[in-house]
Amino acid sequence: MFEFIDANVIATTARMMRTGDTGTTIIVEGGADKNIYSNFVDCVECQFVIAHGKKNALDATKLLNEEKFERLIAIVDADFWNLDGIEPEYKNIFLTDTHDLETLILKTDIFERIISNLIDFRKAKKYGKSIDKMMLENAFIIGCFKWISSQTKEDLCLNFKDLSYERFIDLDTFEVNLNKLISEVKANSNDYSIKDDEIKKRILELKKCEIDLWQVCSGHDLTKILALGLSRIFGFDKDGALTSEGIEKLLRISYSSSHFSVTQLYKAIANWESINKSAKILKNSAI
Repeated sequence: MFEFIDANVIATTARMMRTGDTGTTIIVEGGADKNIYSNFVDCVECQFVIAHGKKNALDATKLLNEEKFERLIAIVDADFWNLDGIEPEYKNIFLTDTHDLETLILKTDIFERIISNLIDFRKAKKYGKSIDKMMLENAFIIGCFKWISSQTKEDLCLNFKDLSYERFIDLDTFEVNLNKLISEVKANSNDYSIKDDEIKKRILELKKCEIDLWQVCSGHDLTKILALGLSRIFGFDKDGALTSEGIEKLLRISYSSSHFSVTQLYKAIANWESINKSAKILKNSAI
């Protein structure tokens, strides 16, 4: 039986998990976030609460802050907040440096290492540019569409989940077909009211601007695009091609404390920890 989960449920879970006067509660969006961040925090001193989404994480943190629940932080994806100049409402809410946790990992040398081990470069050579660059360019177009559709922009309420990437990425050129992308999103959203020409114009305008691709691109889009390329275009001829989920698992197990300790996210948490002396969060090995 499905149980509705909202901020009140998450806040109650945090209260129930708090035992005694020690320990820090860390609210994260999902299970994958917990799996990664648990490598860098003192799991004896900390308890993770999975919020099942950014809104739940933010709202639950607000509820707990208002009742002065101590030794509490939340870590959430920035999404488009860094681009829109939006800062968290509370000092104990921390954002990823890039669009999301997956891009935080992909921006490191891990991206190049994974690609170099998975791609048949003889097949990829025909494109005339690196696969990682093409992936970012494709994800950037999708990200621009999402950004335009977001609440801070047009608030179009479009559904970008479970898109069929093979329907709008040309397998011959390994490029996003913008017309097909718009059609796919409209069909996926069951909303045909948006004007294609206006969306195309806005996306093409953003493409001309100097925008940090790592703030626009979604990590899930990047892994989906890579998975499609491996299975249909430039992967090695073998059974069991990696799925996007498999690629993301590789990313998680490859991300080390040496990567995390140079992020702004790490520095912000360390600074908060130094101010809040009773809160023990980071492992010594992550410093």
